[in-house]
Amino acid sequence: MDKDGEWVWLVFIVVKGAINMIENWDDISLTFKENGWKGIGKGAAYFLTGAGAGAATYFLGGFGTAIGEYGQEGLNSLIRSGDFRNFDGVAVTRRVVVNGLVNSLGIGDCFGKAASRQMDKLFDNELINNLTEKIIGNNIDNLLMNVGESTWEKGNLKDGINDGWNSYIRKGGWINSTLMGAGEGVLKTYDFRTNARETNKEAAQDYFQQHKTMNGFEIPLQPDLWSEQIYSWQMNLSLKMNIEIYSPIKTYFKNFYKDSYPDLYPGYK
Repeated sequence: MDKDGEWVWLVFIVVKGAINMIENWDDISLTFKENGWKGIGKGAAYFLTGAGAGAATYFLGGFGTAIGEYGQEGLNSLIRSGDFRNFDGVAVTRRVVVNGLVNSLGIGDCFGKAASRQMDKLFDNELINNLTEKIIGNNIDNLLMNVGESTWEKGNLKDGINDGWNSYIRKGGWINSTLMGAGEGVLKTYDFRTNARETNKEAAQDYFQQHKTMNGFEIPLQPDLWSEQIYSWQMNLSLKMNIEIYSPIKTYFKNFYKDSYPDLYPGYK
């Protein structure tokens, strides 16, 4: 388990690789029927291409997104036909521009956060909230991008809406958006857990230094050990930052030592 969140970026990259495989599944399936090993090789190539585009987006931001889109389209063409005759630079440029515009508007983000707030009232769980926010946000943005690209290509809004909707539904846009949203939701949750761990550990160590003894009773566990134990126990209860849950030493002694040392915290009953 990645306790420190150092490898969570892999979630984003793996999802991007999987999405590129799904989008090119017809070519993979056809090649596999003709030559099993070659089909497997194509599948791996499509996955690595999508993963590379994901890495560019994750580590380089907006500029990386453009690099990833052009690179992915070019390599996909090379994998599919052995040359670049299927590379459509105009379509890629259209996609990059529309995607950048939709992302800058933040419409999906607004709807996703609104839905997340409603889920928070029902479940009060950080993972569920983040999954809701990112899945809904990504699906709305993907639909808007498809409509925007189709409208630009067709030259009128009616055909753009029709073609964009069909592309979103029939060509698996909603699947891609859901997968990407799920990956981003997990990523955001792990970032939260990592930050919470560091905050809790620092607070616990500070408290330890200030209260090495209590009523003559010395705390029996070393800071690194008990701060990790407190954190693990608390994270099982809640992913939300809560003062009562994250009170470092008091919560620990209240729940684990109150029977053995009733005078240690006389105010806690």
